[in-house]
Amino acid sequence: MKKNQDNIHADKVKGALIKRTAIKTLVPEDIVEKVIMFQFKDARDQVRLHEQIEISGFGKLMTSPSKIRRRLERIERGLKAMEDRENNRVEEIPEKKKAFQDAMMQNAKEAIAYLKTKKGGYETKP
Repeated sequence: MKKNQDNIHADKVKGALIKRTAIKTLVPEDIVEKVIMFQFKDARDQVRLHEQIEISGFGKLMTSPSKIRRRLERIERGLKAMEDRENNRVEEIPEKKKAFQDAMMQNAKEAIAYLKTKKGGYETKP
């Protein structure tokens, strides 16, 4: 229930921000909305990369350690599943598909290594 209330509040804030910006800049609301959504998406991506960012007028946005741990666990499970499929494969696969799978596994390994460095590293549960 709390999450729905937060979403409703966020929608109201977003709507007010869009409307106010459109009025002040004399730019149509749909254009302002696209710009704001792009900026928030970019901010979200930067928080994921850098753990925290500070936006003037909004405050500091941070990634929580529990989210980092859950994300790390999810990526490790996915990597293990990919490796298991690779080890149990009996038929030959096309070279393009093999290259794609290898790239996916390499990306997962890099993401795991990176996430473990965040805030001193988070260990997964045994």
